[in-house]
Amino acid sequence: MSDEDTSQFDVDLRLAMSWLFDRGSVTLESLSDGAQKIVAAISARAPVPGLDDETQALIDVQRREDAELRKVQEIVSYERAKKRAKEMLRKESGGQVYAWAPVDIAAAWEAAEVEERADVGRLSGDMPIGLFYRGKINGVHAESEAGKSWFACLVVVQEIQAGRYVAYIDFEDDAASIVRRLSCVV
Repeated sequence: MSDEDTSQFDVDLRLAMSWLFDRGSVTLESLSDGAQKIVAAISARAPVPGLDDETQALIDVQRREDAELRKVQEIVSYERAKKRAKEMLRKESGGQVYAWAPVDIAAAWEAAEVEERADVGRLSGDMPIGLFYRGKINGVHAESEAGKSWFACLVVVQEIQAGRYVAYIDFEDDAASIVRRLSCVV
């Protein structure tokens, strides 16, 4: 056998073995003639145990039904989580849930007349305004190394010194790094 014949035989052998291990991957007829001959030779000497067509069809139906059931369970789980989130929002907001739904404009107009002030993170000087809203989700965005963490630590120290609680969530630094920064700001 030449090197080219050996190389083609290796390819045919790999194709045949792949098909024998996973018969559903491609049709036998789509394999090369050499691969088909190898499959026939191996099957004649050592039949590969398998399932009859009826049993395989039942297994396929069961797999499809399982996939559909998992999808339904995901939807139900999502709907339950959405319902719990709405209940939590309703409790936190005093009964009102904000969503994409019709809104009574008169009630919204009255609520807007009561000015909500940012009172967290007060600037020094005579200006009695803060930078963040209490009880809301606030964020600081800027390019890397702009001082966002230092700025947040300064506001945290102000709030702690005023006797208030602070939730500091940072996905990049560890607790020791934040404590070091807080101690430098104090």
